[in-house]
Amino acid sequence: MSEQNPPGVPEGGPDPFDELLKGLREESTEPAPAPAEAAPEVSSVDQPTVAFTPVDQTAPLAPEEPTVAFAPQPEAANPVPEPVPPYVAPGLPPTVALPGTFEPTAATSVLGGAGGGVPPEEPPSGGGGFKDWDPRRRTLFIVLVSLAGVLLIALVVALIAFAVNGNQPNPDPTGTRTTSPTHSSTPTPTPSRSATPTPTPTPTAAPKPAVQSFAVTPTTAECSNGNAATKVTLHFSWNITGTTTDVVLAANGNAVKNGLRPAETDYLLEFGCDSAQVTYTITAVAPDGQRYSGTPATVNRKLPDPPAPPAAPTVSSFDASPATADCSASPSPIVTLTWNTTNATSVAISGVPGTFAASGSTTTTYDCAQEQITYTLTATGASGTSPATADDTVTRDSDDDGDDPGADD
Repeated sequence: MSEQNPPGVPEGGPDPFDELLKGLREESTEPAPAPAEAAPEVSSVDQPTVAFTPVDQTAPLAPEEPTVAFAPQPEAANPVPEPVPPYVAPGLPPTVALPGTFEPTAATSVLGGAGGGVPPEEPPSGGGGFKDWDPRRRTLFIVLVSLAGVLLIALVVALIAFAVNGNQPNPDPTGTRTTSPTHSSTPTPTPSRSATPTPTPTPTAAPKPAVQSFAVTPTTAECSNGNAATKVTLHFSWNITGTTTDVVLAANGNAVKNGLRPAETDYLLEFGCDSAQVTYTITAVAPDGQRYSGTPATVNRKLPDPPAPPAAPTVSSFDASPATADCSASPSPIVTLTWNTTNATSVAISGVPGTFAASGSTTTTYDCAQEQITYTLTATGASGTSPATADDTVTRDSDDDGDDPGADD
């Protein structure tokens, strides 16, 4: 006995065209898969089934009618399938659900020829998870997810490239790049970016030098004498602001030292005692050659006071004794001369040969041939002084008055 096909299945296996329609209907009616939610379970209550009467296997089969394709209808929110009456070919009884097979429903009935349609897809078991999806559905979902990942990665790479290129300066001032329209096997060298020209800063004028202070101590040079070999040390201090190329110290207009620092607190310089007065000046030289000087400082020489001139000599006392020479008693009477002087270096007495000390006494003889003799004492002092003099007179005693010749007048 030959093997018979199940009811509703034509000889030679399912019709390929029916299988294609079944796939299109499933893709158009199935909701989009939700990754985070499980597929809702299909209830038999929502899809009422249509009972079919058994087919008389002995009745002759009518010629097959061409199947009619139905266009899928757009689904509304939360669609509820409407029952579709089965299409039965003329001369064919409705199909009968065999044990172990799903009964056709209004939503899953397929108009066909002698085959009578294709049974619906079995509902997913185990809660409707991803693993329970149809293989074609899982493949489509994986392909879509892969494409979305590739697009996401390409978008991220494009954003990074845009951010990097956006931070770099555009070497073309017009903001466009010129590329060659022709293609060649020789690689075109990448144009190098020209360095952005750095604006030349405007030179700032250097501040002019200014002598803030200049001083010297002492301002009087104490010299023991006026010789050039005698030196006195001077102490200088100054402060110069601004830009300088040289600092010069001058004495009486003549430079004595250059290359000095703009500021000094104790600069030493020798003063020659052969100069009675020296004027010192500090000068700052600017980069343009201009010279700026401060207030001059003057140093005067001071010599020791000259010694006081010696005091002129004076005669304190001068006396000739006796005042009357007794020529009757002796032809050459003795006269004694006594003196005292001040500031005298020597003493001379007229009529008496020699010089004598500043103070003292001497004797001489009186010349009785003369009626009187005046003795003059000259006291000589230090060089440059005037001498001092003193006089005293001795008179001869006369015999005509009858007096004792040895008596004084």
